Amino acid sequence: MIHDLAGKRSEVLSVDPASSAIDLIQRIVLKNGKRFQDFIYDDSGQLRSGLAFAVNGVSVEKAALKRTKCRDIAEFVILPPISGG
Repeated sequence: MIHDLAGKRSEVLSVDPASSAIDLIQRIVLKNGKRFQDFIYDDSGQLRSGLAFAVNGVSVEKAALKRTKCRDIAEFVILPPISGG
């Protein structure tokens, strides 16, 4: 779903190394438009429940995104909610 909204599987961004992963998410959202934004954020402007995040191949809790600095991020992944049956 995220791939469809963004129109790409990945991209390379240059960011301020002192900025946080939250800042990175905001930058990604701004680059990818309103539909992408509506998928990432709920009506109150919070990250949607069910989304997962990985930094350098390791899952990161939402609470840790503010203190995760971009200087420590080589790869950042937004994972959509997973459903099964």
